[in-house]
Amino acid sequence: MLKRIHVHNYRTLVHFEWSLPSSCVLVGDNGAGKSALFEALWIARDVIVHGKRIDELGFPATRTAWLDEPSQVIALELEHDGEHFEYQLEARLELSDPHDRSRCSIIEQLSSAGDLLYEAIGGAVKLHGGQSSATIPFDRRRSFLAAIEPGPGNRKLVAFRDAIASMWMFKPDPLRIGGVASRETTWIERDLGNFANWYRTKVQEDFAAATRLREDLIQVLPGFYQLRLESISAETRDLRIRFDFGGKTHEVSWDGLSEGQRLLIALYGVLRFALEHASLIGLDEIENYVAPAEIQPWLRAVVDAALEGDRQLLVISHHPESIDYLAADAAWRMWRDPATGCSRIAKLEPDLDAGETAYDLAKQRVDDE
Repeated sequence: MLKRIHVHNYRTLVHFEWSLPSSCVLVGDNGAGKSALFEALWIARDVIVHGKRIDELGFPATRTAWLDEPSQVIALELEHDGEHFEYQLEARLELSDPHDRSRCSIIEQLSSAGDLLYEAIGGAVKLHGGQSSATIPFDRRRSFLAAIEPGPGNRKLVAFRDAIASMWMFKPDPLRIGGVASRETTWIERDLGNFANWYRTKVQEDFAAATRLREDLIQVLPGFYQLRLESISAETRDLRIRFDFGGKTHEVSWDGLSEGQRLLIALYGVLRFALEHASLIGLDEIENYVAPAEIQPWLRAVVDAALEGDRQLLVISHHPESIDYLAADAAWRMWRDPATGCSRIAKLEPDLDAGETAYDLAKQRVDDE
């Protein structure tokens, strides 16, 4: 479980700190910093799990516009499988040439229960453990954590990486969700853009989940009968969707679906193939492109899965139905400080006994400003 996040010098997040609940809805005006908070978590995941260079992830352009500081910081405190981890990632720009992205580097530090496990600075990685520590040269723009192989001496480092890998944040964009699977992949992008590649992998790994996905889609897509992959070359597959109306079937390509249909198929795919492996589920305005009545069954299934599996659920939403359904007494509001422009966060506490809803309270706070 993610216990705390600290972000500094990332977009509107300046000395931003939040102790997270087990589940909540984040509300607030556009530009308040909600999506930036999710982006910071995704950057940490890309660095630690996927081994991406920090300059591939928007640095230094994502630094706060009104600050003249060379470094960004993302710090996380989390618990996973009985371990308590504290991690800090600092992206630093060499001041000799502030416009040269290749002159950036990362500084990392990872501790468990107060004991230093790992640190990296200037391309030198130090692994701490036992009676001695080892120093390893490595790319100063990447995290060595992504390259560590499982082994008896690396158990805690791998456990931390697995914890970060189990944090899934999504901001779907149906316009980017293509239907051509050119390869297989074990991870899905934040915007679900590589859904076809990911589905191609997962449908071979988990037949039971694929069966549940088909059952879901029969319920939510009128006339749905089958989702299948058709070979169009030795390496490439094409997603095809078969419908059945009155015993008469027809098939359409992925591009023949509406944006809402593509989104629902991808979201139910995430529900059946990904949520079982997630410790944290972050959803950024998933109601876009679909009507509330279409997304509510999916949201109910996600909430049930989170409760049953003791998973953390964070949802960004502007929709009254979703806010009131998901939030109850677990709504947090983000806003921009009028004096500084920095993002701030505070818990909303509606008077449920008086019939006040989280959406009513959020709207009232905005109207009062």
